Amino acid sequence: MTDLKRQLAWVWACLMGLLIGTVLSQFGVIDLGFQQGEAYRNWTGSLLLVSILAQWALSIGRLIYQKQGAQWDDWVEVHQALAWVVPLLALIHSLQLGYGLLGFLPIALFASLVFGSWVSLKEQGRKWLPYHLIFAAMTLAGSLMHLWRVVYFR
Repeated sequence: MTDLKRQLAWVWACLMGLLIGTVLSQFGVIDLGFQQGEAYRNWTGSLLLVSILAQWALSIGRLIYQKQGAQWDDWVEVHQALAWVVPLLALIHSLQLGYGLLGFLPIALFASLVFGSWVSLKEQGRKWLPYHLIFAAMTLAGSLMHLWRVVYFR
């Protein structure tokens, strides 16, 4: 199994875990009370936001320092390694979809991860880059809006 196939399988497994967790919690089959604690949500949300911001810092750094050529390849590997961590952090933070923004945010995140994985394809992978960037931007904007709402309304 190639690294890309493994990464896509990981993303799809985490997405299915999110969807199944949502359905099971809505029907009362599983209780996710541990994810409702304020300290737990603050720590896991902070880790998730930092990892998303790190992804953007790496991308912006690529634009600024792309003249360095081969040195950027190391940063691409860091960007892709973080992409393995983000879906897990999303599940750790919340194993259920919310409503409105909280329902849209994980879907945009996982769409960004899927399109980002397809960007790594050797042939015609670049055609997925605009979709990856659009969903990544929506994820960042939604995350910052979510952070503002959590801080403002608590």
